[in-house]
Order: sequence, then structure tokens, then C-alpha cells
Amino acid sequence: NPNSRDGSQWLMLFLEGFTNGTVIISRKTTDSYRINKACPLLIGSIQNQLVYKIFEKGKLESGFVDRLLFTVKLESNDTISRENISNDVLHGYSDLINKVLKLRYKEPFTEPTTLYLDEEAENLLFDYSQSLINRKKEFKTPTKEYLDKLNINVYKLIIIVHSIISLSAYDGIPEKIPKRAVQLAIDITEFYLLNFEILLELNPVKDMDASLNGVINYARQNGLTQKDVTVFTKKDKSTISRNWKK
Repeated sequence: NPNSRDGSQWLMLFLEGFTNGTVIISRKTTDSYRINKACPLLIGSIQNQLVYKIFEKGKLESGFVDRLLFTVKLESNDTISRENISNDVLHGYSDLINKVLKLRYKEPFTEPTTLYLDEEAENLLFDYSQSLINRKKEFKTPTKEYLDKLNINVYKLIIIVHSIISLSAYDGIPEKIPKRAVQLAIDITEFYLLNFEILLELNPVKDMDASLNGVINYARQNGLTQKDVTVFTKKDKSTISRNWKK
């Protein structure tokens, strides 16, 4: 539930756990502890009518959908492969995606249009995706994470650009996406990256003050409550309330 504080925390835990990095668990009833190599599992069921909500409010861009439906990241891999994917894997992905596409909710179901990259476009996108992965080594947080988002969003931009170009010249949208559309989408992506870096230079990220007042100031700036600070710091409510009013 994105409107619940606990819901946001669980989402963050789920995303952090799939990096195979260290996850810090802080609970009111027990001591805090660290999991050096986390591997969370999300177990349960969901109503068909609610599946589309998984894709809302940034969950696709954050990588939540990838982790939930497709990817179990057990090791780091920074090289894209051109090797053919086994038929078993392809059938598994196809079955899952088709099940999602066939779910009907709110609006009448429409048959999806399948788009393909021509050979030049596919090679260009492959090289660019690999370059984004390689460039991550040159950057620190938050630019490093921003590059991950770009590797997802460039696909969206390709579809948007291809649609705009096609509809300005034809009545419909051709199935083949040309190199021109991919190159323009890449140029737009690089424009967003450049602007992001400029914003970081103008507004450098400062290390958070770890003192109680620093935590309270950070909480105020980010719309958090006294209860959130109490849970995070494990201080008693009266101490938080007294410092909150200063």
C-alpha cells in the first residue's frame, strides 16, 4: 500500500534485498541487526483485477516489477550477452506475459500490437544498454541508480518516439522500429542524464546529520512524522516531541 508508511518500508526492503547487499533491520520489539547477503521472497496471491496496480506509481521504474515477475538476482553480471536464450526460458516468459496481458480490468481488453527492432536498431540499442552498464562504474550514488532507470526508460522512449514519427507520416504504426527512432530515444535519454547531472551540481547531496536534531530536520523536510522518527531512533516519544518543537 503506497499510502501506508509500512507499505513503503516493505517496498524499500524488497528492492534493497535484491541488490545482494547489506540490509539493516530495525524493529521496535527487538535489537537492530544486519543481513549481509539478503535474498527476500514475496509470497502470496493477488486478485486478477489488481494486477495492473503493480505497474503504477514508479514500481516499474524502480525495478519492483522486474524483481516480482521475472528476475531473481543471485549474482552481479555487468555484461550483456548475445547468446540465444533457451526455449524453456522463452516459453516461461511468454506464458507469464501473456497471462498478464489477458487479464481484463476496468476498460475493455484490446489485442496488443507487437513491435520489433530492425537489425540496425537492435545492434544500436544493445551497444547503448551495455554502455550504460559500463558507465555505472564511473559514477556514485545517486547517478549510479539513475543509470539503472535509464536502461529501463529508454525502451519506453523508443516506443513513444516510434509512435510519434510514424503517426506524423502514416495512418498507423509500423511493426518494425528503425534505427532512427532508437537513436532519437537515446539522444533524449542522454539529455535527461545531462540535466540530472547539472541539477546535482547545483544541489549537491549532503550527508545527513546523524544527531537527533539532524534526523528530525531530515524528517520534517521529507514529510515524515514524529512516529517515524521514534521508530527509526528508538527514542521515547517525549524526547522526540520535545526536540520536534525546538
